[in-house]
Amino acid sequence: MKEQKLVELEKEIKKKQNIISEDELKNEINQLKEKVKKFRTEKDLMVTEYKEYKEKELSNLYKIINPIIQAYMDNNNIDILLDTKNIIFGKKSSDITAAIIAEIDKKFN
Repeated sequence: MKEQKLVELEKEIKKKQNIISEDELKNEINQLKEKVKKFRTEKDLMVTEYKEYKEKELSNLYKIINPIIQAYMDNNNIDILLDTKNIIFGKKSSDITAAIIAEIDKKFN
């Protein structure tokens, strides 16, 4: 929303560039630059805050589900658990994702 307003403001300035004085044009360009700078700062802060929030929430999630996964591994004699996106080839029967999700669901429902 803010980004669109800045783009529109830039277009308006370009339309006026041959009509207004050079000093007015410089002034409007400088104001636009300040608004863009402020927008980028706000955007960067928002992205940083979101990343921190996401990492904190994922950490909390892992703290909750790790004991459930560990118990499943212990009960089913599983020594290692690998992320499927890092596996190139493997038997479909080796994928225990659905079983682990079912265990987590049982714990919370």
